[in-house]
Amino acid sequence: MHPRFLWAVSMLSIAWLSAPALAKSAGEIELNRPTQLGAEQIEPGRYTIRWQTHSPEATVTVVQDGRSVATVEAQVVEQEKEFQNTRILVIHGPDGDVLKELGFSGSRQFLVFGD
Repeated sequence: MHPRFLWAVSMLSIAWLSAPALAKSAGEIELNRPTQLGAEQIEPGRYTIRWQTHSPEATVTVVQDGRSVATVEAQVVEQEKEFQNTRILVIHGPDGDVLKELGFSGSRQFLVFGD
């Protein structure tokens, strides 16, 4: 076989095998009520959640219509299995809703937000 062909197959194999190791770092959520996230109040609507991991923490940015509406810090927790569905943990309290955890479908990581 031609050496360039073998090199190309090798590189494709490495890329294919390493793909599962790449962590998902964005997801979509929809909030139906005003929700507190850190010091920020998030209004009802559809949002893209993006995060940059600096283990074991992450900087999380909430984006709506292409603009950032909030940036907060979170803990990144790894679990053994991927989430089958997106999981959102919101605590309903006397002062309103507070977003505590997010885990996105297809990811083994979830984000835990502090008080």
